Amino acid sequence: MSDFRAGKPRPQAAGSRATGSRAATASHSQSLCAPAGVQPPSIRLRGSTWNPIIYRKRIDSIDPSAEAGGLVAVRSPEGELVGYGHYNPRAEVTVRMLSFGNRLPDEEWWNERCHAAIALRRDLLQLDNTTDAYRLIHAEGDYLSGIVVDRYAEVLSAEAFSLAMYQRAPELMQRLAAMLNVPHWIVRGSPHMLGQEGIAGETQM
Repeated sequence: MSDFRAGKPRPQAAGSRATGSRAATASHSQSLCAPAGVQPPSIRLRGSTWNPIIYRKRIDSIDPSAEAGGLVAVRSPEGELVGYGHYNPRAEVTVRMLSFGNRLPDEEWWNERCHAAIALRRDLLQLDNTTDAYRLIHAEGDYLSGIVVDRYAEVLSAEAFSLAMYQRAPELMQRLAAMLNVPHWIVRGSPHMLGQEGIAGETQM
């Protein structure tokens, strides 16, 4: 693991990608927020569901314009909008839901999700009063499927286990670090996850 506290990161293990207080953008990275006024490609389910995890076998049809790592509109067999999620045709978990209903995950949505996760730990659980190490983002538990983020004092450490979150992690970490006034962060993906999600391992500083 890289240590950014001293300002001299050590090399990452093969198959991981890390970014620190000096942010880097990965190849094929995607914007965190959905473009305003643009409806993403749709997928249609074989049956209605409220599960945030959608496996390939649950999908009936896919808009040909849907891209790996991109946002998609998820629709019921009748064509009604269920919500929005991240899509990866290479993964068995083909769609990871972000939101249910008509609301696109835009700038305000992402800010609300980040603030809600922080408020749960700081205000309700009051973890800052007892520790400086705790899980800040817990995937589906915080409506951010595909990533977990831990805080270790002045470092935020994220592990992405979906292509979409791997691509968006630098922007998400910058946002969280600014909200928490934390100077350093790191993003990693395990070789097992990289293979499952069809990602070429890379290291970026």
